[in-house]
Amino acid sequence: MTNFLIFIAILLFTSIPFKDFFTWFFQCVSDINKKMEKPNSTIFCPKTTFSFFLAQIADFSKGILPGLIIFYYFESDYLLLVLIPLCLTAHNWSFLSRFKNQNNFIMINWGVYTYLNPVFFFLYPLTYFISALLTNSLLLAPLLNIFLFFIFIWFFNLNPLYFLLNLAILFIVLLASYPKLLKYLEQKTTILQSFLKR
Repeated sequence: MTNFLIFIAILLFTSIPFKDFFTWFFQCVSDINKKMEKPNSTIFCPKTTFSFFLAQIADFSKGILPGLIIFYYFESDYLLLVLIPLCLTAHNWSFLSRFKNQNNFIMINWGVYTYLNPVFFFLYPLTYFISALLTNSLLLAPLLNIFLFFIFIWFFNLNPLYFLLNLAILFIVLLASYPKLLKYLEQKTTILQSFLKR
């Protein structure tokens, strides 16, 4: 029963749309501040930059915390094959956002890969930048980056289960990107053409 509750708590955490939450929170703080004795005063409440920064940290933690909890509490990598895909699904199609397709996996995937190997904390943003540069597309860059991590998992001789986990990540990102990928393919734009348009 305890294990089940932990799973539910993790999924609820990954379902929180932190970008919307922090935007709403800082807006409430601003509204309260205006109703105080000094309605013209302002407090440190950068609703864009600071809330965005906090949301990125929170999304990163969505990726790394489930792995750490499994490692220290359950001590089983097999659970990663179940929990991480569920977390990605809960993050992207959150019931709190009425199951809207967010199609934003950059930070949560960074957290997941960082759990797999601390070196990936530095490698992930580098390869993502290279992928974006090569494809000239924010749609194709995450997909290319995931393919690269098949190579990295093999190169660093990590747990073979991580290949299956990366395959699950690829499937979920493809599923989320499918509508936009169709439009991209309808334009008959090749990756080489995207590269040349940089």
